[in-house]
Amino acid sequence: TMPDQISSGSVDLTLYNSPTVSTNVAPTAWSNRWSTLYDGTDDGFASASAVTFANSAYTVSMWVKPASFPSSGDGPTLFVIGPTGGSSYNVHRTQVYLNGNQGKIRVREGDGANRSSKNSTTSLSLNTWHHVCAASAGDGSTDSYKVYVDGSEAFSFTGRAVSGGPYTWKFHVGFHDMATPRLFFDGNITEVTCWDRQLSSTEVSNLYNSGNPTDPMDTTGVTSDAVAYYRMGDRWNKGTVPDQIGSVDLTMTSAPVPEEDVP
Repeated sequence: TMPDQISSGSVDLTLYNSPTVSTNVAPTAWSNRWSTLYDGTDDGFASASAVTFANSAYTVSMWVKPASFPSSGDGPTLFVIGPTGGSSYNVHRTQVYLNGNQGKIRVREGDGANRSSKNSTTSLSLNTWHHVCAASAGDGSTDSYKVYVDGSEAFSFTGRAVSGGPYTWKFHVGFHDMATPRLFFDGNITEVTCWDRQLSSTEVSNLYNSGNPTDPMDTTGVTSDAVAYYRMGDRWNKGTVPDQIGSVDLTMTSAPVPEEDVP
């Protein structure tokens, strides 16, 4: 029997033949009730295998809720695309992080000899959910970016190609793991989604949806061609956040925990 879930109802469904229970379900808009809470000390997730979306144009979308900013210097990392265990923390395709105590998003690309960076003028607020989206055109040695905060373009950025490659890019969320793990995020992150193209400003605005997040698996106003999707808090499996689209799962570093706190 499939019971009627409403307490006042009694119209149960009776099983005929042998349908079975399955974990394969269709996502519904914003059914994720959990996020991942990072402690700002040693928590993070990293892909065990390479990501193909970072080889040219790409977009990374995420919802973040910072709990603290450092007093100075480089701040907590939102995401990094780079070679795990690289010879230098300066070598990465892209690093998106918060700059010191200002709460401003900073993008950095390249390596020690050929590197560029830029800050946003828009500051994130502590203990508040924000939608952050970084969209790369992947157009060669002068890679052009657009960074969006809460559905609006915060700044554009012209990056630099990394020399000394080719590298195998991996994806890190909540910390920087090039050479030595560092710059750990303090707060919550959820709904991390990746595309192998640069989303338009209209698509980013539709993802933000005036603060009522659009499910990237069942989108309105956004082409449903994401290549990686991490629901974070409510889809854990023994230290791994599975990729809901592809096979590039994220593996836990230290002990970030699920928390029932979402936009």
